[in-house]
Amino acid sequence: MRRPYYILVIAFLAFSLIHPSINSFAEIKTYTHTVKQPFGGSQAPDDARVAAIAKAKREVLEKAGTYLESLTIIKDNMVEKDKILALAAGVLKVEIISQENYSTKDSFGIIIVARVKVDTSILEDLIENRLKDKELINKYQESQKRLNELLAKNAELEKKNQKYKLSSTKSERESLKKEFKKTAQSFNAVELNEKALTFWVSGMFVEPDKVITYLEMAIELDPEFASPYNNLGMAYYNKGEYDRAIEYYEKALKIGLATLGPDHPTVATLYSNLGVAYDDKGEYDRAIEYYEKALKIGLAKLGPDHPNVATLYSNLGVAYDNKGEYGRAIEYYEKALKIGLEKLGPDHPNVATLYNNLGEAYKRKGEHDRALGYYEKALKIGLSRLGPDHPSVAIGYNNLGSAYASKGEYDRAIEYYEKALKIGRAKLGSDHPLVAIYYCSLGTAYDNKGEYDRAIEYYEKALKIGLAKLGPDHPHTKIYQKNLNSAKAKK
Repeated sequence: MRRPYYILVIAFLAFSLIHPSINSFAEIKTYTHTVKQPFGGSQAPDDARVAAIAKAKREVLEKAGTYLESLTIIKDNMVEKDKILALAAGVLKVEIISQENYSTKDSFGIIIVARVKVDTSILEDLIENRLKDKELINKYQESQKRLNELLAKNAELEKKNQKYKLSSTKSERESLKKEFKKTAQSFNAVELNEKALTFWVSGMFVEPDKVITYLEMAIELDPEFASPYNNLGMAYYNKGEYDRAIEYYEKALKIGLATLGPDHPTVATLYSNLGVAYDDKGEYDRAIEYYEKALKIGLAKLGPDHPNVATLYSNLGVAYDNKGEYGRAIEYYEKALKIGLEKLGPDHPNVATLYNNLGEAYKRKGEHDRALGYYEKALKIGLSRLGPDHPSVAIGYNNLGSAYASKGEYDRAIEYYEKALKIGRAKLGSDHPLVAIYYCSLGTAYDNKGEYDRAIEYYEKALKIGLAKLGPDHPHTKIYQKNLNSAKAKK
């Protein structure tokens, strides 16, 4: 029996809860907010306009956020108030509908009117999709936190500007002018960072080159803002450029350590990101070093039975799994699973992730039937909580296929791979990177069956997506190319 070539298995499955919503009628709720921003003295008109737009957008989102707060889905999920604004920023689009200059005998300035339209017929679906992606919510929270800091700073500068109009030196006025300019640039950096977040889909940045452009501009405007560095690291990670990812993760970590301290939970996240990058580079001991730093913070700040600590145990399991130390990997996965079962319950999406990881470890150990048992538990949770056509269920089907392929049952594997592909194309689109993985999985199954023409057909489809979405240097793209070359050589 020939071994399959370079099968890509999505090893760390994340199911997400979606509650179907029923809307008896559709209503468009409209919120507007007006900001009257005077300027003069050391504040240039353009800087005042940027600040006024940022303030208007923020305040109209706060108005819309009061409506979100009243929704049953928000109450049922016990969404904290500080996350509601992050949700609003992620699901609602703010428009600036007018900008007008004004002048009086005492002052002149600009009037900004911002508007948010809320389509209640789709709002709960949008919120559900955001709630399932905690990482994205955290990214919006970081961005909104930075915006808060800038608005507070700008208010202080405006007070100083009024004071300087009465009495100040030229040097003081020039210094204040520079501070206004710097703050305006930082407002623009927040805007660019949030533009980049619109490309976050299913746990990764799609079209990473566009994301990189936005984030590099944000960093140039505000080099003290940590989030764009971390997001830029993720964009390069999604491209498979792990050294560049590490470079930006380290810059984000440096800022995090300086501003938050060495034992802050956000610093733990940054350590974990570095661990993931080193893990995928194949530097497993270095990955373990960073995962252990993250775990130390998690245990100290969150306690030994917190769900986030379970994730950190799981990360360590991944690294040991990749090292080939399957016993150590299973040890950490089981620690994570114990916390998950106790704190989240037996049918929670995170528990499905842990079942999936255990399945992967046992499959690599060669215990294929045991692996199938865990994959099936993970899939059962996905089907019951998400329904039969959810993208995470597709991942579960793909993993089951890989387990059957490892047993040499290629026709059974193809059956599951085709289910995964059907869902992926319908829900993610025909050119999504996950769809490329499903094409590659089918290619490997037909390759091992000796049906090289069918294998080539699927490898070519995978490669086309890889080149378009990930670029030629991404590890997945290289695997697709290598598999394609190998199949052609065997014809």
